[in-house]
Amino acid sequence: MENIIDEKTKHRYQNAAFVTADWYVHNQNRSKKYDANTGRYLWQVTEKGQRSYDGCWHQALATVALNEVYKLNRKPIIQESVELSLAYLRGLQILDAHFPESFGAFSELTPMTPWSDVRDGATVAWAFLYFFRQTGDVEYLRRARLFGNWLLDYGSDKDGWPYGYIYLPGIMKVEGYHTIWGNEEKKQLLLNCQIGVIPLYAELGNITGQAKFWERADHMASYALKNLITPEGYFISWDKKKNNKGHMDAVHVLNDDFSSIGLLSAYEVTGKKKYLEAVHKYISYIRKNLAEDGTFDIEVLKDLGGGEAVFGSLLWEMQAYDSTTDYRSLVKTILDKFLEKQVQDPDNKLTNGGFQEFQFDSYEGKLKGPFVCGRGTNYAIVALLKASGVSVPWLTPWKRGK
Repeated sequence: MENIIDEKTKHRYQNAAFVTADWYVHNQNRSKKYDANTGRYLWQVTEKGQRSYDGCWHQALATVALNEVYKLNRKPIIQESVELSLAYLRGLQILDAHFPESFGAFSELTPMTPWSDVRDGATVAWAFLYFFRQTGDVEYLRRARLFGNWLLDYGSDKDGWPYGYIYLPGIMKVEGYHTIWGNEEKKQLLLNCQIGVIPLYAELGNITGQAKFWERADHMASYALKNLITPEGYFISWDKKKNNKGHMDAVHVLNDDFSSIGLLSAYEVTGKKKYLEAVHKYISYIRKNLAEDGTFDIEVLKDLGGGEAVFGSLLWEMQAYDSTTDYRSLVKTILDKFLEKQVQDPDNKLTNGGFQEFQFDSYEGKLKGPFVCGRGTNYAIVALLKASGVSVPWLTPWKRGK
């Protein structure tokens, strides 16, 4: 097989991933007082140096990415960082059985947060399954299974689709403090990123032997094909209350947020070729908006950051499903261009190693940035390691026999 990604390039990709991991570690909240933010990773750093955190989904993704780096460079500080992050994530799960409507769910930000973005919680549960596979610690399996049962029984609507956001009984809402707007409206948002719940269902079905998880994986994939994929092949969201279908979220077209990985997992569960064909069609659509130098047309693809790494990682996985196409050259082109967004400033630990992106300000109606953001930054680690030849068991479809 032709050596498209040579040893020099592989070394460059791994070094870039290591520097990215250092950005997370250097900026992690490592308070010895064990406040509610202990263990959290930075989400973004603005042009003025302002810092912020985000929801549990990003924390889970970054934790797994750093663990993959630790497996390579064995730095004790990264292992310590991962363990601290896992303690934070475990603290978000509601284990009070007096409130069955919340039992097993994850609070979004801290244990005091009275709501959950359901897909975000699913990402944490999926990460827990990763750590169960890596460590053999059944505590992670127990927690992931608790969430899976909650998602089936309380976290999904009558059509079996995960809610967008949901308030969690048993956690007090305080008048005058931040809440999610329009709870009932938010519950009726069908976001294409929720297709990314399917790998969790697929793996839970395999580990537990319970058919209900695989049945829901198949159901969600079929529902997505009917409602959340355009004739052109890209994914959309749907506001059921307003009966409005469209992009709605300007980061989930090029960055499909595991929608393709979800469909591939459903294909593995069921063997139904329509799911695999949908992924091929999506890839064809994206490639039509990709220039030869690895630049994507963000006006069409509505991408503000991170999509390059997500798509590159997907293409790397597609090699297992398409023996007629060698995607490695395309992945290299995409990642080489994407690396131009990595901050190279060793004297500034607040930004060095992170990846820059833009954000759409809905109040001012314009793009802001560029600034360092964890979205593309965590995806970059995974995509770069995969392209360097490392077998990374993350952001991959569940596969039979694995």
